[in-house]
Amino acid sequence: MDTIKDNVEYLLKWHPKTRDNDNDLLIQYWAKYDGAELIGDIKYKTSAGSILRMRRLFMKKYPPTNNEPRLRKQAEMEVFLKGEKK
Repeated sequence: MDTIKDNVEYLLKWHPKTRDNDNDLLIQYWAKYDGAELIGDIKYKTSAGSILRMRRLFMKKYPPTNNEPRLRKQAEMEVFLKGEKK
């Protein structure tokens, strides 16, 4: 039996779009592994928190494919924080 961790790793590896968007990851997970077809089906399926926690475990192995906006925002935050420490 597959675990949530195995399932998330599969999606991140073979569907790179899921690395950039949590909603895409959740929708694909619920559709593929939980058989959710309607939005109402989701409340009886794997929790979003469990799926996203597993995603965080794989951030280094499967980084987002579109890092530029995230890296720019991170650099801006570092500059801001350095200014606050003065």
